[in-house]
Amino acid sequence: MDRILLSPSSADAFEFVSKEIRQRMILVAGRCTVEYRGRALSFLPEGERLVIVKQDGCVIVHRSRGREPVNWMPPGTRLEYDLSDQIFSVRCEKRSSREKMVVEFLKVNFLASLHLSDSGQQSLVGLESDMVDQIIEQPRVLEDGLRIVRREKQTVSGSIDLFAIDRNGLPVIIEVKRNPPGVQAVSQLEAYILDFREKNPGVVVRGILCAPRVPMMVRTLLADKGFEWREFRPRFELGDEKQRRLDEFI
Repeated sequence: MDRILLSPSSADAFEFVSKEIRQRMILVAGRCTVEYRGRALSFLPEGERLVIVKQDGCVIVHRSRGREPVNWMPPGTRLEYDLSDQIFSVRCEKRSSREKMVVEFLKVNFLASLHLSDSGQQSLVGLESDMVDQIIEQPRVLEDGLRIVRREKQTVSGSIDLFAIDRNGLPVIIEVKRNPPGVQAVSQLEAYILDFREKNPGVVVRGILCAPRVPMMVRTLLADKGFEWREFRPRFELGDEKQRRLDEFI
């Protein structure tokens, strides 16, 4: 059963968490200090923060802004709750990595104990690799007659996303970006072209930068260097394991 306390005293907060089993998630919000020793040394003075103690021992300290935690401890952390001089504290230690963190609450605004059941597997789509997969399946989305020869072709400057041959037999180096590319993407494509020319002197090679949207500045830079651009907006679908197939109805 989930439990919540609003504005408990330090003694009430300590009594609350002392009765909870370790396989529950604890959320504590309030005014606290944070001292950490391990990967580095750090100290956060008084401030209102959210501390999350996960069921696997992972501890995360969040501020009111920003995506990343201001401090954290990894799964398997040894936890102790303490009450000393009317200050409620969360003490964390990871002996294998010699890390320690102490969060001392001068005031607790919110305290919760939750049991979360989550066995779902995350499905992730929309990566550059997914775009590359779709181009390999249907090269004509870039141009007719294009034939993909190799994926992740290695060069001195790195790995070419796609190496292809066009309808006229010319080699084509294709760099794929899932977000609107910048100057760095043009430089990356140019490096691959130069590597190819150095290894294959006298061979004409085309360079194509592919993205869902190519900014005008990048188009101009590509044209100045004799390269090309293609805008390709792939379609991404999340699979549903519970969705029934047609053959199940037959």
